[in-house]
Amino acid sequence: MPRSSRPKAQAAKAADPTDADEILDDARKDSHTILHLNYKGLEDLPQALLDKSFEEVQKLFLKRNKLTTLPTSIGLLKSLKVLYLPSNEISSLPEEISELEQLQCLDASQNCLLSLPANIGKLPCLEKLYLSSNILTELPPEIGQLKKLKVLIVTNNQLENLPDEICTCSHLHTLHVDKNRLRTIPRELIKLTKLKELSLMGNLLSHIPMLLGVHSRLTCVNITNNPYLLTVIGNSHQFGAIHSVCSNILGCGSRDPLELGVKPSQVKMMNSCRVVLPVELQTVWSAIDTIQQPYPLVESAFRACYKYKDIINIHQLPDRLQRQLLCPLAMCGRTECNIPIYTAGFAIAEALKGPVNKVTLFHGRNCIPLIILRLLDR
Repeated sequence: MPRSSRPKAQAAKAADPTDADEILDDARKDSHTILHLNYKGLEDLPQALLDKSFEEVQKLFLKRNKLTTLPTSIGLLKSLKVLYLPSNEISSLPEEISELEQLQCLDASQNCLLSLPANIGKLPCLEKLYLSSNILTELPPEIGQLKKLKVLIVTNNQLENLPDEICTCSHLHTLHVDKNRLRTIPRELIKLTKLKELSLMGNLLSHIPMLLGVHSRLTCVNITNNPYLLTVIGNSHQFGAIHSVCSNILGCGSRDPLELGVKPSQVKMMNSCRVVLPVELQTVWSAIDTIQQPYPLVESAFRACYKYKDIINIHQLPDRLQRQLLCPLAMCGRTECNIPIYTAGFAIAEALKGPVNKVTLFHGRNCIPLIILRLLDR
């Protein structure tokens, strides 16, 4: 046989579904707990796989076949811990997938998934969920029920938002949502205290949550290739521990603009610097403003409730108000202050490299560092 014809012969053999039957026969005889059925040209899951002789299978690999769906009987694989399905043509997952109570890793990347079943939240042991390169437009709120989830990768889909419930996945440490259509992300992400890596590359974000920097463990944020991201709003001391591939945006580690290498001409008042602010920020003052009237009633009410949140019963409030109260837009830029900001505050903008500006919010004018006030007076 000529050397050039060997790869084709091997490829043809690899795509022969009868190979799968042989593998299953051998596995049945030897009580295998790991089944490799990658590259077998399967259009359906072999029926033999779903009989009692395979109840102890723990890992099932089905990469690059021709599967369009999974049978409802998939739930019979009670011991399954890893289900590997990349590069098929699966458009939906059956509700019965929730019966895989031991499942720890589900990889359905590079398929044709349009949605996820609500029962996805009933996988009590799931730690890793890979859904890249599908056609997902939303994630079900039930995803918040995955209390052991550590890794969620949903890159290259069509997501326009993330459900607020994702913030109840308390063990999540890696979240990749690159190449979607996100315009905002829930500021409740600050509740994910174990989050280490957040990638939002290639979306439509106009701003990112102000308090991301308060995470004690968050060390990498990727926000490159967001054409509408003109402003990063937060306090420089809060971003000190974060390393970002977009270092000119989230690389600051000091409250002193001179130590940051920011020239006096780059520190600007809000009325002379064009920035994009969240819609919740309804009242903004610059450093030269003096407030003759009291703070807006909504702002005063929120700050008072936050101050006494451990005394009053905030659980009587509607869910939306509870979330807003516990996740303010920002904390005052003066480290010692620690007063939350919801809808109103003083703002100072720093012109960073490129088109991006950075805005720091202060709850009162007396909290603005003197060094900034002096720069503005020049």
